[in-house]
Amino acid sequence: MLQTHGTAIPHWFCDTLFLLLNMKTLNGKRCLFPTLASLMLAASMTGCGLMHDDLEDCATRPSTHTSVKFVYDYNTSTKDMFNDHVGAVTLYVFDSTGGLIQQIERTNHDTNNSLKSPGFQIDLDLTPGKYTVYAVAEGNPLGYEKSLDGAGAKFRRQALTSGDRIDAFARVLDNESGIVNNAGVLIDTIWTSMEARELVIPEPPSIAEGEPQQPDSYVEATIPLMRLTNNVHISFHQTDFPTALNIDDYDLWVTYPTGTSKFDIYGNYTADAIPLTFHPYNRWNDKDESGKAFGHMTLGLPRFIYGSSEADRPTLHIRNKITSHETQIDFVALLAQGRDAFAPHNWSQQEYLDREYDYDLALYLDDNIWKYAMVKVNILSWTKRVQNEELH
Repeated sequence: MLQTHGTAIPHWFCDTLFLLLNMKTLNGKRCLFPTLASLMLAASMTGCGLMHDDLEDCATRPSTHTSVKFVYDYNTSTKDMFNDHVGAVTLYVFDSTGGLIQQIERTNHDTNNSLKSPGFQIDLDLTPGKYTVYAVAEGNPLGYEKSLDGAGAKFRRQALTSGDRIDAFARVLDNESGIVNNAGVLIDTIWTSMEARELVIPEPPSIAEGEPQQPDSYVEATIPLMRLTNNVHISFHQTDFPTALNIDDYDLWVTYPTGTSKFDIYGNYTADAIPLTFHPYNRWNDKDESGKAFGHMTLGLPRFIYGSSEADRPTLHIRNKITSHETQIDFVALLAQGRDAFAPHNWSQQEYLDREYDYDLALYLDDNIWKYAMVKVNILSWTKRVQNEELH
């Protein structure tokens, strides 16, 4: 007999408890069954020191870890620039019926989950089932709502609420009867989903008594993003009077055809949108070392669509304020000449326009009429001369 707090403990009790605790399942693991819980409690109260044996847990149902990643390699470098360029991303999760169930934003302003971190992802806690995910992104590191506080025209999202379908999503660019007021700043950079992605979360397998522990499963999706905004720099040169050009003598604007003020989730313009007109957000005069004068204008413009005809594509207008002479240029057809710099990729005009976002164009005027242009791709130090006649 053992004595604990004045109570005699029979040897057979501790011996029996020892045997029970060392019983092994068929897979060699020790399992503590509910009947043992009371024995363990009794042992702790009676002072049996056998409970310190190192026991393994029984097998449990494995967990499913679900996450979504993002990639922005749809650019002319073909490299993933998500971590370097994107400031905030919003993930939309839809259930098997097509209804919205979650909307999550992460920004570079977040202290613990920065988009600049390699391997950035958004983790989800979802029950077994089938889901569809989409994403949109901003250049502003403070996120979508904060981006609306700044100056200039904004791409405003039509808010989605629980149960809404993805067809309800839209971005509408601020305008006043079709005129976009830049307020002297570049329009905000935005991205959108190129494709939807599916997440299929399985039911975890049941674990029968004696079976080995199964590993956790991982369900992942990567959403590809496409940029929807462009930076355009245009320089003006005068061939007949090369030292006399003054950029303030010219008006410049770009007109988009009908249906270009509103994007859907894939970055497509919607039929109910109106045509838009954009003006430069900056302009200045300059001279080179030889004294030749030239001017600069910069514009922020939304996605270029290479329509089937000139009427279906954005047009560049240049008007001399002194003579009132106006020149119109098939702007997108001219910019699309830059795809020749990437000839090995064999991109179409539209794919090049969607991959490129930083355009540089030099226009040479003679008697107020543009004679030729130099299309530049600065990352390759590449230039192509395009004559006026080539676009007609």
